[in-house]
Amino acid sequence: MTDTPRIALIATLDTKGDEVAYVRDRVRALGGRAVVIDSGILGEPSGCEPDVSRAEVAEAAGHDLEEMRGAGSRGAAVELMQAGVRAVIDRLWGERSIDGVLCIGGA
Repeated sequence: MTDTPRIALIATLDTKGDEVAYVRDRVRALGGRAVVIDSGILGEPSGCEPDVSRAEVAEAAGHDLEEMRGAGSRGAAVELMQAGVRAVIDRLWGERSIDGVLCIGGA
């Protein structure tokens, strides 16, 4: 662990990009480092640049983003992305790259 707390911020940047940018900036202002993880599926990310892209999240679940978008329903796609987010968080935690996690809105 470092002296600087590292907080993973999980959100769909297509709908919560501005909110994530605000929280990221607050984490920084308080002396932390934010690791932004985009769990969005459909729209284009805006308002905040991710450290872990939605394509990387999909890949961590063993799929590609287009495959997830065609999963049959929004619910099925969200479940696949959740698996990817879990895998990314597990990896970052195992590498001791994060100290905590905050999920912002959505499923």
